[in-house]
Amino acid sequence: MENKNFIIAIILSVVVMFIWTEFFAPKPQKQADPEEITTETVAGESVPAAAGEPVQEKQRTAESINESDLRVSSVIHPEKTGSITNGYLTLEYSSLTGKVTSSKIVAERYASKEVDLIDALAAGGYFPHLNSIFGDEPAYKVKNSGRDFVEFKYENNGVVEIKKIKLLDNYRVDVSKKVINGTEYAIPWTPSLNYKSQQENQEILSSYRRKFNVVMGRPDGEYESCSDQKDIDKFLSSGNRVNWAGIDYGYFLFAVLGRDKEYELDAEIDKGKNISRFTVHSERQVLQPGEEHEEVFSLFYGTKERKLLVKENLGLEKTISFGWTSFLSEPLLIALNFFYRYVGNYGIAIILLTIVVKLLLFPLSNASYKSMSKMKKLQPKIKQLQEKYKNDKETLNKETMLLYQKEGVNPLGGCLPMFIQMPVYISLYYMIQNAVELYNAPFLPFWLTDLSEKDPFYIIPVSLGALMFLQTKLTPQQTDNNQAKIMMYTMPVVFTWISLVLPSGMTLYWFINTLLGIAQQFYVTKKYQ
Repeated sequence: MENKNFIIAIILSVVVMFIWTEFFAPKPQKQADPEEITTETVAGESVPAAAGEPVQEKQRTAESINESDLRVSSVIHPEKTGSITNGYLTLEYSSLTGKVTSSKIVAERYASKEVDLIDALAAGGYFPHLNSIFGDEPAYKVKNSGRDFVEFKYENNGVVEIKKIKLLDNYRVDVSKKVINGTEYAIPWTPSLNYKSQQENQEILSSYRRKFNVVMGRPDGEYESCSDQKDIDKFLSSGNRVNWAGIDYGYFLFAVLGRDKEYELDAEIDKGKNISRFTVHSERQVLQPGEEHEEVFSLFYGTKERKLLVKENLGLEKTISFGWTSFLSEPLLIALNFFYRYVGNYGIAIILLTIVVKLLLFPLSNASYKSMSKMKKLQPKIKQLQEKYKNDKETLNKETMLLYQKEGVNPLGGCLPMFIQMPVYISLYYMIQNAVELYNAPFLPFWLTDLSEKDPFYIIPVSLGALMFLQTKLTPQQTDNNQAKIMMYTMPVVFTWISLVLPSGMTLYWFINTLLGIAQQFYVTKKYQ
């Protein structure tokens, strides 16, 4: 029947379009010149301004120090380097601007991936970028350091800046800056933290995560993941105060957390320059002579493990999003973690999950296979009708449908297993893409060492194609021989091609499900012969 071919064609089209969009769609062109952020220093206060935009003059207060008195001294401290660690993160640092030059995740579960989160920064960006009384952050000297912290210091014309990076537990980091006013003038300062990331890069962190969205949340629980400037403008149109903001890297997150405070936020996404950027501003300070102020920014900088995100009590767990598939993806993840607790291997957990899903869908798929079995018995009668009405397609279709009704056969029954599994496949894909549980999760040594990545030797995809070819051979054909051959060879080839780029965890599910389907098909065929 042509109806079945039409349904299968629709399924193939949807799957191919989905895979094309996720993996093969052209990426936006990147400009050769990196973004330049200019900085103005007004009344001793550094204010970021976008490149090319006119800098508006701000009124100076009478008690403010003359900005020329706060220019960075020509004395440059020689660069000092080192590293700090807490067993989860290892940060290498440089005293030049007090920046982190490498941020590797060294927790045992992820260490073999050698993930360096600094790779995600855009050209010209550095971390942590805290605004400075001196305009640009200077070449500090290392004041003090230990296993899990480092402290930098710079002094000029009576003003002292002390910048500190402190690793806490798991992926929590505190970065701070203290300003000490040793002058005879008042110094205004609005503490802020700027973070400038790439907006898209499939070569780093995870090959299945391309776009790095700006994420933000308010104290009332409102949350937004922004993939373009329109999303940002819409969210901030109702107010730019947030209690956390960050960049979502798929399995990883960089976020500034205002646990007991709010920040003013400005953010931008420039796809042309491949930049996602945000800045959080704290309350403006005016330091009188002899006064000091320290501003601490609390960060989450690591893997998006749900229990760690929930622990922050800010709604960070909302960054683990499965989109419209949440109604299926979340139960699948709960079931997967349940099996993992008992077997200790996510590959085996996926196999057990496949069996459970197959059992839940058994009544529907069984009815489909029964229909196909009956269809097989009708093949001689269908061939007689095809021979009798070979020159009258309309009558052939009418008589064939009457035969199906008489025998109680659903001609589209063979498509049912594919239909009911398609939402599961897509939900599983989004679950594996967003749930860090499968990231670097091994199944078999020397082969499937990371279920979130594709099969490195393509063993499962090729085996899946062979199984699908066998399954197609076992399925009764309702079309003429040429159409049957085209369908028989096209579908396994198309789905094998698709599975080559999918996470091995998903292709493992697909393979086991197909294997169980063939076994069920053999059982039903034998029972109803």
